[in-house]
Amino acid sequence: MIHRDRELLRNIARMNRQLGIVSADLIDENGDVAPIRLRRLADELREIAAVLAAAAAERERCV
Repeated sequence: MIHRDRELLRNIARMNRQLGIVSADLIDENGDVAPIRLRRLADELREIAAVLAAAAAERERCV
């Protein structure tokens, strides 16, 4: 089970690197939070949540 947890954490870290989630990415040229960037981030976070939910379901099946 610990191995699966480490694998999950590695996958999360990989996804975060791929998404390039950096708070500065949410700020536009005027120093304001850019709504379209927030929507894009929300979409990406929903995808991550789906992956995590699938991993949690898999973990429950193995317990």
